[in-house]
Amino acid sequence: MVLNRYDARRAGIGADEVEKALDLPVAWRVPNDFAAVRDAANTGMTSELHESSVGRTVRKMACAACGKSEPAPKKGWKLFG
Repeated sequence: MVLNRYDARRAGIGADEVEKALDLPVAWRVPNDFAAVRDAANTGMTSELHESSVGRTVRKMACAACGKSEPAPKKGWKLFG
């Protein structure tokens, strides 16, 4: 189960309560980063291209789904791109 736009501080019900009610484990919690998702939608750039909490979570979910490990961050800097 995936909890989308999950914010533990503002949730009216906790993840443990959701698990108990539905009798399913919560595998992922996609954070509520409205600004990053809005910016991605407005610019046409996908959220995973932005260094946001949502993007990091989506990348981790994708890697887990296809059985690959998340690539290590590249070291150094880029002049273009």
